[in-house]
Amino acid sequence: MEGGGDGASEHAETIVASPASTTGTAAGTTMRRGMVRTVPLSERMPAMRIPHAVLAVASLSLLVASCTSDDPPAVADLGQVVPAAEQAPSGLRYADRLSGPVDLEAFRGDPQGRDAMGAAGFRSAWTALFADPALLAFFTLSRPGAQPPKQAELLTVTAALFSDAAGASEALRFFEEEAGATLEHPATESTATTFRIAGRRGGEATLSLGGTADEIVVLVRSQGAISPERVTELFDETLDGAREEVG
Repeated sequence: MEGGGDGASEHAETIVASPASTTGTAAGTTMRRGMVRTVPLSERMPAMRIPHAVLAVASLSLLVASCTSDDPPAVADLGQVVPAAEQAPSGLRYADRLSGPVDLEAFRGDPQGRDAMGAAGFRSAWTALFADPALLAFFTLSRPGAQPPKQAELLTVTAALFSDAAGASEALRFFEEEAGATLEHPATESTATTFRIAGRRGGEATLSLGGTADEIVVLVRSQGAISPERVTELFDETLDGAREEVG
């Protein structure tokens, strides 16, 4: 994994979050090696309005594991597809502790999404998370009950592996419908293998992009004042990397 200096260690705790549903209460997980316990995300983010379209794709739903040679090759390869720390958009920082491999439960904390991904043949995923320093500090350092920043930029880039191309296409359509349903006045562009949906959520500009490369689905979600051109560029680069991986 890139940038191990801020990553989880044998004695370090990592706070992560997993959305329960579009309207439900999200949950967080504190993970120490050999121990996982769930805590309500509402205790850590009582007033934050982060788009479910962002959260639903493992933006904050990571059970971060050590990246070792024991990882299945397919999982390790996904880590090479998503952007590295040095590719962070201007003003954002790569979040080591909130980036990494994701299993099905962490990928989708809500039963509906988990069932849909299971039916589509989900195998594994890898998410890279970028956030502005204030939001990143809130995620990793704040105590339960603390108030989040009023303005926050957040970007997640995910590569998810499915059993076959048909399952990946099924998952892509699910994400497209979900993203469109969670945004205000969504503007949608869609092809057989990609989608781009721009809109607002809670007053924040939000951009959602998705695409398939055979059995890999690439998902990019941004919130706040992040350059749409840079977000689109990262999406194109990640999708090209996925195509190379399966090519």
